[in-house]
Amino acid sequence: MLRSVRLEDRDLCGYGLHDAYLQCAHLRNAILVNTDLQNATPNGAQVFEISA
Repeated sequence: MLRSVRLEDRDLCGYGLHDAYLQCAHLRNAILVNTDLQNATPNGAQVFEISA
C-alpha cells in the first residue's frame, strides 16, 4: 500500500531534511521527495512528500 504524507519545510521544526526523514522512519522504505522545486506554496514554504 502506498501512503503519502505531505510536509512543508516550516513543519520540520528547524530540522534538516535528513532529520525529517529519520522522524518518518516508521514508514517502511520512506522516501522524502521535494514535490516542487520550482514553485513554493503560497506562504513561501516548499512542499515535501514522504511516501512508503
